[in-house]
Amino acid sequence: MRSPLPAPDLVVGQSAFQLVFVRSFVRKAQANPELGTSLIKVIRHAEGLRSTLTAYIRRDLQEGVSQGDFRIASEEMAIAMVVAGTTGIISTLVEGNVVDTPDTVAAEMILLALGMSADQAQQIAARPLLSFDE
Repeated sequence: MRSPLPAPDLVVGQSAFQLVFVRSFVRKAQANPELGTSLIKVIRHAEGLRSTLTAYIRRDLQEGVSQGDFRIASEEMAIAMVVAGTTGIISTLVEGNVVDTPDTVAAEMILLALGMSADQAQQIAARPLLSFDE
């Protein structure tokens, strides 16, 4: 099994780390729609996983706000938006819709919604993810 990680010299600040989970889940769903369907079900119904994801997203949001990367009106709504955006693009792929570079597009749109500048969101979302064998 391969696990995408951000290229260490390309990640600036903790706030970019949430893209690892967004982009990883989207890529896995694109490669395997059945897995995408399972991911959606697990995220929606597995309280333990949802709590873990929420904790990671909350930490990354707080870091992004403290760095000045994100401007959010509500932390809880921002968390919900990140999860909904991620499951939304996965649903789009599972339904057979074609989106060029869906992981990058989803990450960029989420960063924009969190208040990041357009140039910075595009640059961060397009950064390569490295894969290592586990």
